[in-house]
Amino acid sequence: MALSTALITAVPSALTADAADCREVHLTDASTGAVLRGIEDLVWHAPSERILLSAHDRWADEDAEEPVANGIYAISFPRLKREFIEVSRPIDLPVPNLTELFQEGQVLHPHGFTLWEPELPKAGFLDQRIGKQTGRLMVINHREMGVARRDDGTAGTSIEVFFVAPSGALDHEGTYSHPDICAANDLDALDENTAIVSLDRGACGGIRAFIELLLGQERSKIAMVDLTRADAPEILDDRMAFANGIHIDHGEKPTVYVAETQANRIRAYDLVDGRLKRPARTIPVPGGPDNLDMDADGNLLTAVHPDTMDLYFYMRKWPFFSSAPTRLISLDTNRPDGCSLLHDDPDGDPVSGATGVLRIDGMLIAGSVTDDGLLLCRAPARAAACGE
Repeated sequence: MALSTALITAVPSALTADAADCREVHLTDASTGAVLRGIEDLVWHAPSERILLSAHDRWADEDAEEPVANGIYAISFPRLKREFIEVSRPIDLPVPNLTELFQEGQVLHPHGFTLWEPELPKAGFLDQRIGKQTGRLMVINHREMGVARRDDGTAGTSIEVFFVAPSGALDHEGTYSHPDICAANDLDALDENTAIVSLDRGACGGIRAFIELLLGQERSKIAMVDLTRADAPEILDDRMAFANGIHIDHGEKPTVYVAETQANRIRAYDLVDGRLKRPARTIPVPGGPDNLDMDADGNLLTAVHPDTMDLYFYMRKWPFFSSAPTRLISLDTNRPDGCSLLHDDPDGDPVSGATGVLRIDGMLIAGSVTDDGLLLCRAPARAAACGE
């Protein structure tokens, strides 16, 4: 689940931010009062100094009368940091739902999302729509989980595209949907109209999908989609073990990184003239990698799950699985010993199974696919090697 250009770090044991350096951040929908849970992905929007949050409460009973906080939310980073400095107890903040108008007539269960930002501001269609071009937000929307087509014939999964204003406000531009992206997990932008999407399983849902996870079968894929057309996705590679987070490095050596959660590795594809070069290089990591991003120094960043089945059973509230570990690492992909263990919390307290993190102005912000709110910590200065 791709983030922006914020630096992300954290560290274990003696180097880890201890309880005195961290706060729990409880967030509620500013309009309904519903608690935000399942903030699995985060994006930093520098022009507005706000963090965008992809929230889907997978544990909620949406048939109940209580409101549920699903959507894209935003939180002011300066306010978050001020609260950290001034408040010694857990932080409670209301946050606005940026997709509230869109959700009046549409279902939005956001998962992985990415912010495409142009290299240089330029006049064009975006300027006419929102006054200034700051990018497009591309959001995977599981309108109905594990279903290729809904009862009304529409696809169960879509990619929603929003213009992003300088204030961080969102203006819905359009929708891409197709039954073949039922298993979409994450995406990153090749350009303003094209994305590479991870399809984390071969089966859309049900017992076949569970067996894939249980046995670690290599049946998932990555695909390219043209968001301006209704064409089926173009499969770029397959036989992957739960393709998950994606990050595209558009730098001097363009590379597409794909997390393979069930294989404890990351695939790295050279990107030549907009096409992936196969076979990919593989980078082993100490756990199942989830979201991917790259920090300002060119290090690849990811949350990894020491035991992916622990997370699976925790997400489904199985007995004896009351939490899941949180582990964060960084990778200097130019060095064979470039893995740094940034944060290792086997108890998952207060955030279990973290899947997305940011570092902004010396602060760490982490979210989880299931848990309430965010974890906010003062970022430590250095990290230990993964083997230590």
